[in-house]
Amino acid sequence: MEKKKHTYYLRLRETGCTKENEVTPVSMEFEFSNHDDIFRILQIIREKNLFDDEQQSVAFVLGLKLLGGVMLANKENELFSGFQPAFVDLMKKLKGQK
Repeated sequence: MEKKKHTYYLRLRETGCTKENEVTPVSMEFEFSNHDDIFRILQIIREKNLFDDEQQSVAFVLGLKLLGGVMLANKENELFSGFQPAFVDLMKKLKGQK
């Protein structure tokens, strides 16, 4: 039986650039699935006050869940071999914080 997943839609658009007049009107959008409720995780991170800035909380949760999902789907990829143990430690530390 397939596990239930949450499906999300993400749109990324550049709104500024370090070089003047080089903002491109390109955007990227995609759907992805995750076994976790990302909005609930974001609420937990907010409650833990890990970051001073709301935008950092959002970026952290999205980055963590997107990277974690790719790593999980590609467990055997050599690219993640050295990083995976550190990622597991980060998740244990994060889940252990009150």
